[in-house]
Amino acid sequence: LQLVSGGGGGSNSIVYSVGFNRMGQLGVDSADDSRSTPTMIELLSTLSIAKISCGYYHSLALSSAAGGLVYGFGGNELYGALGLGDTVLRRTPTLVTLLSSVSIIEMSGGFESSMVLTVDGLVYSFGMNEGDGKLGVGDTNNRYTPTFITGLSTTSITGICLGHTHALVVSSEGWVYAFGDNNNGGLGLGDRVNRATPTLVSGLSSSLGITQIAVGYAFSRVAGAGGWLHSWGGNNLGHLGLAEGDTVDRLTPSIVPLMFSMSVGKVSAGGKHSLTLARPRAGAGCGSGQYLSGGGTTCVACPAHSGPAYGSVYAPFCTCNAGYSGPSNGPCVVPPVAWNVLSVGQNGDGQLGLDGTEDRSTPTLVSLLPSSLSIASTSEGYYDAVVLSNAGHVYSFGLNQYGGLGHGDTAARSTPTMVTLLSSVSIAAIAAGKFHTLAL
Repeated sequence: LQLVSGGGGGSNSIVYSVGFNRMGQLGVDSADDSRSTPTMIELLSTLSIAKISCGYYHSLALSSAAGGLVYGFGGNELYGALGLGDTVLRRTPTLVTLLSSVSIIEMSGGFESSMVLTVDGLVYSFGMNEGDGKLGVGDTNNRYTPTFITGLSTTSITGICLGHTHALVVSSEGWVYAFGDNNNGGLGLGDRVNRATPTLVSGLSSSLGITQIAVGYAFSRVAGAGGWLHSWGGNNLGHLGLAEGDTVDRLTPSIVPLMFSMSVGKVSAGGKHSLTLARPRAGAGCGSGQYLSGGGTTCVACPAHSGPAYGSVYAPFCTCNAGYSGPSNGPCVVPPVAWNVLSVGQNGDGQLGLDGTEDRSTPTLVSLLPSSLSIASTSEGYYDAVVLSNAGHVYSFGLNQYGGLGHGDTAARSTPTMVTLLSSVSIAAIAAGKFHTLAL
């Protein structure tokens, strides 16, 4: 799942929910099994919600009040994923009072578990932990209340992402730490040994400036200031995006080759599929051994390359183009290029948005999104995907068994389809759970 929460709401922002509701994850105080029409969550309407996040069967909302208050609703009856100190299901948003004394700025919901980040860079986790240690608290005991991850106490964390069985966090210095299940190499540590405490992913240098992290089912993706995309972990459906027909697991971070010609802006991940916001590195090359970074505005040295000598892989953007007027080794002035949406991985339900159901093992342009669309963000459920434009419009595609795409029906979509039922409001953030979606 793309479990890094979305943000962007203002005072008394309205949250809409749609899809599967058996555990109350829509927050609408109803025992309805599901809803296919986006419904306003009344009890959040006066709470100044600033961010939202979906776990598999539960939801989280962050209020800007009192420095950052967390509300949870949905599945809680097995492992205490809402952090309320009990195992009682909640069908309406409930304040996580045990977090009220700290200022929360970020949330991430996983499989029967949750994680939050404070303004001071500290991380708390709660919920299911048995079998994999994905809460990062040094053991595999479940936690029913927010528990401080002491293994991160000396590091200032700026980003968190909790998935099905493992988690990633990134520090202010660009270091990535991983913990949880590692049977498929999803931790990127070069082995298949689980970790119950945060462990540095040494294969990712802090010089990469990692800021974007995403966790899917047993795989991971990260991107940084240079626009490089790395992925690792399970790959049986080619969802790491490394090469046509490549379905081999990777135990350490591997650069996604397509990104030698594309600069990545944002990453997200679903079950075994993922979306990427990327744009061409402008083609206007720089000096020898350099590439365009900063979204296509600055020339910096190409990364160390342990394979063949610089050649066809690097040539498209490490050599100046004819007619380029900028200095050969200084800042490049390049017109901004719009972000494209690329999808890769499992596609049996059309969750790649490519007008078909064939899996893809290399990132493929979602060309059926309107060419004039300015993309803000993406979020994936287990078998579906949601795209948000800067104009506040939502597009969805993939499995729709419980109406989670928000179109008023349960018909699957294999092409991006605008959620017209939300067209009268301007959406600022989206979040997808396994079978449900939130929009802020």
